[in-house]
Amino acid sequence: MVSFIVRRILASLVVLFVASYLVYNLAANSSDPLADLRSSTLPTAQKHALMEQRIAALQLDIPPYLRYFIWFGGILAGFVGKFTLGDTIDGQHVTDALGSAMGATLQLVTTAFVIGLIIGVTIGIATALRIYSTFDYITTFIAFLFFSLPVFWVAVMLKQFAAINFNDFLSSPVIPPLWIGIIAVVSGVVWMGIVGGGWRRRLIVFGVAVLAPIAVLTFTNLTGWFKTPRSARSSRPRSRSGRPSSSRCSPPAGRTSAPGTRHSASRSASASRSTTPCTCCSTSSASSTSARCCCSSP
Repeated sequence: MVSFIVRRILASLVVLFVASYLVYNLAANSSDPLADLRSSTLPTAQKHALMEQRIAALQLDIPPYLRYFIWFGGILAGFVGKFTLGDTIDGQHVTDALGSAMGATLQLVTTAFVIGLIIGVTIGIATALRIYSTFDYITTFIAFLFFSLPVFWVAVMLKQFAAINFNDFLSSPVIPPLWIGIIAVVSGVVWMGIVGGGWRRRLIVFGVAVLAPIAVLTFTNLTGWFKTPRSARSSRPRSRSGRPSSSRCSPPAGRTSAPGTRHSASRSASASRSTTPCTCCSTSSASSTSARCCCSSP
């Protein structure tokens, strides 16, 4: 048993070494660390000096298939307390760059895990309720299809179409009628498969699921909601509690007086000033809480 575990560990180390060697050489040959300096508008002498400085710092005069072993030696140096992964083109240690990027990576991975968990459990419950149905077969096929695709390729596609192209879309956020129709039909087919039932029920669900996205997407096109989502909200000033503030201030609790008292004149004076915009706030003390009105001229 021990010999089996040792053999598996040694085989894993060999695979890790070969994989890292291939990835290192592919990365080194697919990019040019001097590209920014070659295209710069600096004087020729200064440009050549900066290029020579970077070549010496990154050891670019050594071929990548040999430079890998220098990089690998920095990893092995960790056994003597001198671990290093090299430097970036900006002169920053790679270990420092990894430390600063670790937080964003952890946030991205955690968010992706939670979203994937919610979507996976939801689809699993839906297919379990419609087991051996057309929806079950189609969902299973799509799940196996995405599971078999390379993760890095899917990530590149999502970055291009779900991030970059969507960001470009927000510059002029108008959904073409063709895409509205495609989204509506896909929504109808999906919800018809999830709900199931007889043909009459399926057609009703299909119609509702088609009309709903058409109405919502048409509304966003007409109102420009994607570009200014807050434009439809009221511009009426709101108080700290989130409710629209009143244009009139009610008298503080416990401070009213009966008619005929000496405070009637002051009430009349305050009533004459009630047309000015007021902001009511409360002041707290150790013994009581009172309200006061701060009226200002328009």
